[in-house]
Amino acid sequence: MAHFVEDAAKFYDKNYHDLIIIHVCDKMGLHPVETIVDELAHLAEKKRITLVTSMPEQPVPVLFDRLWLDRVVRILVVNGIHFSGPADTILVRIRKPPGNRIKEKTVEISIIDQGIGIPEEEINQIFDKFLHNSMTRGDSYGTDMGLSICRQIVQDQHGAISARRNPDGGTIFSFVLPVFAEDQN
Repeated sequence: MAHFVEDAAKFYDKNYHDLIIIHVCDKMGLHPVETIVDELAHLAEKKRITLVTSMPEQPVPVLFDRLWLDRVVRILVVNGIHFSGPADTILVRIRKPPGNRIKEKTVEISIIDQGIGIPEEEINQIFDKFLHNSMTRGDSYGTDMGLSICRQIVQDQHGAISARRNPDGGTIFSFVLPVFAEDQN
């Protein structure tokens, strides 16, 4: 089990030829991320949690495998649902991050929840393998590998993932990916 992330990365490397260019918003106006959120809505509804999306009007092409994007978004949204309570809202947002010229060439996908949050002293270790923190101690919910897997997938795609406290309560998980430029063909 300790080598699960490494094995997943090796599998990914072997299948790297399957990497495709996806549009965060495709020609039909359907967002792959919105589809994932729609599929997870029943889990949120059971806890009376509202799932909301905020997507760009124009397509944002990124170089990312759809299956890996699905995995990362699912893990982050399910975690948000698990650690949120009734009447909370989880926002799934895609945007070009504001800031310097380097960030102009990236897209940011954020999952913003209003759940219990992550203690400040644990936020820097949240992506470590097998982390049992104050939120999961004694909890039989999973293997504590989800965030570590997310980090590995995003980094393999030349992206970065981070977590920070939500000023309104809860946590903001964001990952940035490089935008696909036509001259990369």
